[in-house]
Amino acid sequence: MVGTEFAHFHPYPDYSMHLSLPENDVKEVIYKGWGEMHPVVYKGWLPPNFIMLYAPRNNEELEVAKIILTQSYNFALGNND
Repeated sequence: MVGTEFAHFHPYPDYSMHLSLPENDVKEVIYKGWGEMHPVVYKGWLPPNFIMLYAPRNNEELEVAKIILTQSYNFALGNND
């Protein structure tokens, strides 16, 4: 991430999103199949709370993605409740 960026989208054809979350949320996102660890985490370039969130395929998944994005925003602000 650059500067104050807390998340970013990838363009067509991928539409995935990179973002950071609290560790417990990372575990849930990966466990539920909504995303995976950011690939460069394994190289040690980013901390293990950075993920790649898969692009939503329907409205239900879009709503989940919105919740995850909001959680990432709150985490960036220090609101980890």
